[in-house]
Amino acid sequence: MPDGRLAICPATSPENHFVFENKAVSTAPYTAMVDQIALDTFETTIRITELFDEESGLRERAEKAAARMEPLKIGEDGRLLEWDKEYPETEPHHRHCSHLYGLYPAQLIRDPALLESCRQSLLARGDDGTGWSLAWKICLWASIKDGDHAFSLIRKQLHFVTDPNAAYPSPGGTYASLLCAHPPFQIDGNFGFTAGLAAMLLQ
Repeated sequence: MPDGRLAICPATSPENHFVFENKAVSTAPYTAMVDQIALDTFETTIRITELFDEESGLRERAEKAAARMEPLKIGEDGRLLEWDKEYPETEPHHRHCSHLYGLYPAQLIRDPALLESCRQSLLARGDDGTGWSLAWKICLWASIKDGDHAFSLIRKQLHFVTDPNAAYPSPGGTYASLLCAHPPFQIDGNFGFTAGLAAMLLQ
């Protein structure tokens, strides 16, 4: 970056688009999710090298890189920015919450202002979604310690779905087999649901 910061360039935010010059585009100079994955990798590397008392200089390089990563930004409406700057969104209620990767699963976001921006992002995205989307939102709400909202999504996830051919958009839910309704079935919803329950207990 011109200011000496580090970012992964170019980057996307999975399956989501924004409006640029009257067109729906997906690629930006950098995105919150991709940069948070990089930062998560650096921080994990630091912890591992500390655990094994690694002396090759890897930890020092990871620490320097982590310190230079482009910081997360908050938009004018209080939400965490998904892309390098504030763009009009093509789907404001998109099922993905990719820009909140640093909240869950990475657990990188601890600053109160950033946590509040994550909450505003979740409120703006809404509570609808496929099974795996609901599961991720359960984990995200648990991570900001809003147990009531997480529990409301658990109830939504346990909604009984009878039609395996229902098309998205859908409120998600669960089939009689207890498998998650995407639809069709995707295991992410089951695994994410149990992860969300664990996160609620830990928080």
